[in-house]
Amino acid sequence: FHEDHLREFGYDRRGDEVEVVTVRIRILSGAGRLSLGRRPKSGRAAGASGVQTCWLETGPARKIPVYDRGSLPPGVSLSGPALIREYSATTYVAPGFRFAVGAWGELSLTVPRGPA
Repeated sequence: FHEDHLREFGYDRRGDEVEVVTVRIRILSGAGRLSLGRRPKSGRAAGASGVQTCWLETGPARKIPVYDRGSLPPGVSLSGPALIREYSATTYVAPGFRFAVGAWGELSLTVPRGPA
């Protein structure tokens, strides 16, 4: 490590401890292809789990719907503004944008078309 650091950055600190911050691992397996199951479509409507007061790009604060991503069934398509919450992220759907839930639960956001 120290020799590579010296070569790359022009100095080393051989007396200092080395801290590993990020490790990336790639695993190859002979287990075959991964099969992802599609989520079944649901006849139920997607209801907001709550509302959140937000300050948007323009205008005063307003209440916008909040959806739990795991409860959005495939085939749902709604317009922003909206927040879509999940355990690791929150997706903001701006006014005029649309979001749709795909067969595997993925979100697709559609950007509004501007004047030609």
